[in-house]
Amino acid sequence: MYITQEIVNMNLQENIRRILREEEDRYDDKVGKTFWFEYHCYESPESCDAEIWYRSHQKVKVIGVSEWSYDDKEWRQEDGNPRVYLVQWEDGFQYDVFEDELMESPNEFYRPSPPKRKIQENIRRILREEYDEAGKRKSFEQPIKFFYTKYLKENPIEYKGIYLHPTYHENQDVLTWEIENPEDYSFNGEILKEKIVGEFKDFCVLVNLDFYGTQRRVYLIENMPNGWYYLNEKDRNFIETVLSNKKYLEFNADDSQFMLNFTYKRLSIQINSDIIELNTAGYFNGVKIDEDGKEHILDHNFLQKMSDNEYDEMREDFLFNGFYNEVINYLSQNPRFYEHMVDMWDLHIQPLKEK
Repeated sequence: MYITQEIVNMNLQENIRRILREEEDRYDDKVGKTFWFEYHCYESPESCDAEIWYRSHQKVKVIGVSEWSYDDKEWRQEDGNPRVYLVQWEDGFQYDVFEDELMESPNEFYRPSPPKRKIQENIRRILREEYDEAGKRKSFEQPIKFFYTKYLKENPIEYKGIYLHPTYHENQDVLTWEIENPEDYSFNGEILKEKIVGEFKDFCVLVNLDFYGTQRRVYLIENMPNGWYYLNEKDRNFIETVLSNKKYLEFNADDSQFMLNFTYKRLSIQINSDIIELNTAGYFNGVKIDEDGKEHILDHNFLQKMSDNEYDEMREDFLFNGFYNEVINYLSQNPRFYEHMVDMWDLHIQPLKEK
């Protein structure tokens, strides 16, 4: 390779800059001294720097200069960012902090003190440190046991007054659960299962474990009600009363008018993943008036005689905004039964044949 004088000069200049930079860093007036640290970035447990947010308003010792993500001081200054220092807390923890976060006295603080860690956040931090020490050097023989003992600490998961109690089965490395519902809340079993799955997924992210290959070993709820839901007496009575009071139904669908007498018989609910299916059985009879004014007698077979457009409009408009409207609004107010960003409604009616 042919090396030009220009390349030689560039390398020489770079070496000179490096030597000057190292010399300047060696005599930086903060290195080796102790300061008060105050965190000045995103204040949240979700922050990538949450660890030092919780350590705000504590003393630190400056270990050295860290240009962090910059190749050199000149690039950092051109980018308009302050100097970054590597500091150490009294417990030995080290991290990079900005120079404006180092203060001579607590009198200089202008941000509020951080909150105390929540119990689960403490568990996650300790777990991460513990796994860094051991887990990455050997594969887990019993990952579910590790989740149960180290992450959950053998404690139940609580969701809005409902408790999910874990039981660990060592011979299979499996976790099962029991629902405790001391306040007798109505609930959607799929939501409770997803709370378990969510905790396990967080654990898998922390320890780099295959979530999809192991999740089936942690979410079996042994006392899950049939249909994957539970309605307490108060809620069931409200829904039964609303539907029983619907004696006359009237709606338009695809330019036809439907007028029906209705006698309520029963409601069935089925949970299918994020879909809540409501199906009301009862006796229907009445008339349909088409766009030409012609009347048609309707009996228990009226759904089968509807056109596709009539049926779709009935389900999307009348059932949602009319027939089930009060029931949906009522159940949607219970976050244990319905999650607004996830769940969907699937609405049906079931005409019964008169005896």
